[in-house]
Amino acid sequence: MPQSFVLRGCVQLVAVVATQLKALSAEELATVSVQAWQQVRSQLNNHQRKRVEQRKFRRFPTAYLARLETQLLQLTLPL
Repeated sequence: MPQSFVLRGCVQLVAVVATQLKALSAEELATVSVQAWQQVRSQLNNHQRKRVEQRKFRRFPTAYLARLETQLLQLTLPL
């Protein structure tokens, strides 16, 4: 299974280099910090969310800006 199937972003390069240097056992892979993994996962999710918003703006700029304006008005106007 290729590394890109499991990993994305900056982690992919590290995974490729590490697996070419030495085969990793399950015990070695299990020592990964959960907090570090969650932080990387969060960064990847944020990056993907930004890319989706950019794509929406490029495809339908008027609708995208209208949606943003509606959201802004909802935040600023009293109920």
